[in-house]
Amino acid sequence: MNESSKQKPSPEDQQFAFNQASLVDSIFVLQPDQQNANVYLETLMAKGGRFKSPGGLRLMAPTGYGKSSLVYLFTIKHPERAEGPQIIIPVLRLELGPHPSEETVEAALLTALRLPFAFNRDRSELTSLIIKTLIAARTQLIIVDEMNYACTGTRKDRSNGICALFRKIYDTTDIPLAFFGTNEMDKAFDWYPPLASRCSATITLTTVGFGDRYKRLLTAYDELLPMKQRGGLGEERIAGQIYQATNGENRATKALLKIAVLMATLEKSDRILPLHFFRAHMQCYGDQTNPFR
Repeated sequence: MNESSKQKPSPEDQQFAFNQASLVDSIFVLQPDQQNANVYLETLMAKGGRFKSPGGLRLMAPTGYGKSSLVYLFTIKHPERAEGPQIIIPVLRLELGPHPSEETVEAALLTALRLPFAFNRDRSELTSLIIKTLIAARTQLIIVDEMNYACTGTRKDRSNGICALFRKIYDTTDIPLAFFGTNEMDKAFDWYPPLASRCSATITLTTVGFGDRYKRLLTAYDELLPMKQRGGLGEERIAGQIYQATNGENRATKALLKIAVLMATLEKSDRILPLHFFRAHMQCYGDQTNPFR
């Protein structure tokens, strides 16, 4: 039977397939560098509010290497909660956007702390209000994502203003700071050494080279994917093809697996077959050389 003669999946089958594929978004398999970073973050958090000058972390990696996954996992592990009228925020997460300034960072902090009404206050009061609310929320760790924008998307004077704000928060609250970003973010710390001295620990995420560790990683994904049977993803041939397609990058690997689950489920297959990876590669990369031929 050729492709054109196959019966088109019903709307219900299509919806089921998309629902199954979306489950891949909630699957996280940490690579060794991510595991080390996770342990370090837990240690920092344990010191938050208990130690004077608890330290901080600079976590660096290119886009797609697993920074966002680590932030997401850590924040859902330590969720916000309400205790009477008070919101407890163990982990406060900020994400810098392009061209940030001290004002936009203050606005992001106010929003994260559920204080949007404070935007109309005098700026001289805002930092004190932010610090007071962080203490009341019993925040134990502040994660600042995309810190590279503090130097690649703004001027040195603005970058220093942002770093000075974080330094004041750190010195006043003893809340540890964890900065995530690409390698370019180190320039912000070079421009403002007082913050660098407070967050001197550095972890760099790298991809796992092709070998036993990568095959074990794919085997772990294989066990967690929403398929009835395993697809042998950790076997030499298929693992090599997946690595060739994704270069071992965390985001690219998950994206490929997600579409492969979609293709397999649409065909009502119990497991992912090489043909499903071939089609998933076409969906992800178009006409680029397909290693699953």
